[in-house]
Amino acid sequence: MRTQTDVISALHAAGLGADTSRITARLQAAGGARKLRGATDEQITAHLHNTDGSLRTHKDVASALHAAGLGASNARIAAQLQAAGGARHLRGATDEQINAHLHNDDGSLRTGSNVASALHAAGLGADTSRITARLQAARGPQQSR
Repeated sequence: MRTQTDVISALHAAGLGADTSRITARLQAAGGARKLRGATDEQITAHLHNTDGSLRTHKDVASALHAAGLGASNARIAAQLQAAGGARHLRGATDEQINAHLHNDDGSLRTGSNVASALHAAGLGADTSRITARLQAARGPQQSR
């Protein structure tokens, strides 16, 4: 199905025009996107958890709201998930901060996922490639066979 912008462009190319509300109404009648009522914070909160009590993903919360005829911005859903203990935005770790979390208490190197967990516990984040690069640098040059 065409988007509203595509319909407008096609009409203009044919030398025609139509009010955007008429186009929206026709798209909705044909099963296209519909205007959803904005969900309240309480309604978003009511859709955050699965039946087993675990947090839903952002996408699943949006789908549940849509199924209930409600809508909410990505930012509002993310804020509610964060308030419920879900994913949060972390400050990017510097190389020095990553280096500080590379080793276990016994001096051995941690795995990449353990480094990420240690960074998250400190309120920091780094992508896998940066952690991997710091781990490789800590291991030193590899011997070729």
